[in-house]
Amino acid sequence: MNPIIKEINLPEKIREIEKIYKPLSFSTILKISEYVSEQIYNKTKDKIRAIELGLRAGFAYHTLGVVAAPTEGIVKVMAKKRMDGKEYISVFYAGPVRSAGGTPQAFSVVIADFLRRKFGYEKYDPTEDEIQRYIIEIYDYKRAAHLQYTPKNEEITFTVKNLPIEINGEPTEKIEVSAYKDLPRVETNYIRGGAVLVLAEGICQKAKKIWKELSKIAKDFNLEDWSWLDELKKLQEKLHGGSSDSSDIIKPNKNI
Repeated sequence: MNPIIKEINLPEKIREIEKIYKPLSFSTILKISEYVSEQIYNKTKDKIRAIELGLRAGFAYHTLGVVAAPTEGIVKVMAKKRMDGKEYISVFYAGPVRSAGGTPQAFSVVIADFLRRKFGYEKYDPTEDEIQRYIIEIYDYKRAAHLQYTPKNEEITFTVKNLPIEINGEPTEKIEVSAYKDLPRVETNYIRGGAVLVLAEGICQKAKKIWKELSKIAKDFNLEDWSWLDELKKLQEKLHGGSSDSSDIIKPNKNI
């Protein structure tokens, strides 16, 4: 645990929040994240550090602190430049995030978005090449390691276009992606296992479950536009109800 966390009376605050909201509920997780981020910002005036520690605190609470995911599964948080020069938030995940399970993985992105808004950062603006990089990376990862759920291309494209946060990651496999290398805003050509897990086994696999609970509190936390998860669920029902040949086609790219 970061030493600064010990200075903000977090256990006492958690008990206070749990008296208002249900323990382990999405509301409680968001309130804990908000409290930590506010306290860290008041002490440091560092927005990124505030977002990172708020995210880690909420993630640790969600997983009951019994897995390595909050400490080793989240590597760092960065502010990066959008195409218009404004800044967005990028969360770097690593392989140990898998131990958290799909729902906390997916909800960590919601926490990061909640804190992004709080501290005034813009949404992630993925390019077409970056979207295709996620597609190829998921399929390349699946060839190297186990993946519980493999989303179809349409699911990945729809999800990434709607993500307000960049799901990023450290290289976890000693294998380069087979296409879409050397992209200006992607730090490595190697497979980012943590990013694949959060996108595929987290957001895509758990979209229905996340929105079912999040929809009940979305208005209270200014997260109504996560309703795209409901659209993703409908798209998945359509895609997995039949077969779609186009879902297995990856567009060619010169960076092979």
